[in-house]
Amino acid sequence: MPVISLIIISLFTGCSFSEKEQTYSFSGFSIGTSYSVKYVSASNEVETLQLGVDGVLSNINKLMSTYLPGSDISRISRAGVNEPVSVDELTINVLEAALTIAEQTDGNFDPTVAPLVNLWGFGPTPRNNKLPEASEVARLAASVGYQALTVDRITQTVEKNAPRELDFSAIAKGYAVDLIAEHLEQRGITNYLVEVGGEMRLSGTKPGNESWRIAIEKPDVEQRAVFKILEVSGAAVATSGDYRNYFESDGVRYSHTINPATGYPVKHNLASVTVVMDSCMSADAYATAFLVMGAERALQFAESNNIAALFIIKQDDDFEVLQSAQFTEEFGEV
Repeated sequence: MPVISLIIISLFTGCSFSEKEQTYSFSGFSIGTSYSVKYVSASNEVETLQLGVDGVLSNINKLMSTYLPGSDISRISRAGVNEPVSVDELTINVLEAALTIAEQTDGNFDPTVAPLVNLWGFGPTPRNNKLPEASEVARLAASVGYQALTVDRITQTVEKNAPRELDFSAIAKGYAVDLIAEHLEQRGITNYLVEVGGEMRLSGTKPGNESWRIAIEKPDVEQRAVFKILEVSGAAVATSGDYRNYFESDGVRYSHTINPATGYPVKHNLASVTVVMDSCMSADAYATAFLVMGAERALQFAESNNIAALFIIKQDDDFEVLQSAQFTEEFGEV
């Protein structure tokens, strides 16, 4: 799923902050990736807050990991056809959002893409040195389709009318960010930057009314460099790209982002997509859907749905930028 494509570039430097308010930070590793939290407070609550954040992430992992056989989504994947599976409310929240976005994007985002993710070596199944046979790709692509899933919020169950396997890797990190932000706000913290695996949510400012500043990474496999600096507050930011999580075979690069319709990794000149929305869960999923669509279709979708999105397109040895009207309104021309 989406790669770590945002670099936090405005960290606490200790300059001219109020005596009462300071920026505190902590970081760790969970749900298969790194996370970091920066927040502004008059008191040091790092240890307590980190325990709470670790608990949020541990719960997400327990419910939504494809690597844990007892997770909600693993149990749904193993369940028989027309067999209701009782799941946690958090799983219901994510699956409902996933199915809605799948419908809106005509399946370019699809939470049932797990068999193909595994086939290409980006899931729990170890990668085979040989590329998949076309017949196997076609067979597994036929077992992908979000329409086979039904969610019943009243009974808190999920049911399938055909065999399906779930993968939340393109939406769960964003949801984790939202839950961590909610946890901080419940503790009275309204100025913060939360980042999980490159997906972010930012609120308020740093001490001195200074904006949180982040940078979109240049989508270059050879180096890590800043492409564009953004000042963000009161929004979530998610980026998906093809330049970090991939493998090569016979000089051809295969991205971790799979097109559910073809069964193959995406292959076009759209190198990176950044989406800014209120919900990090939604931004995470739309960023993946846009990378699957390609720049032209994704830009049209973003414009039609008033989504702030930035598209970085590889052109020979340089990059071209497309951006939606909403992105331009919020951040200006890149």
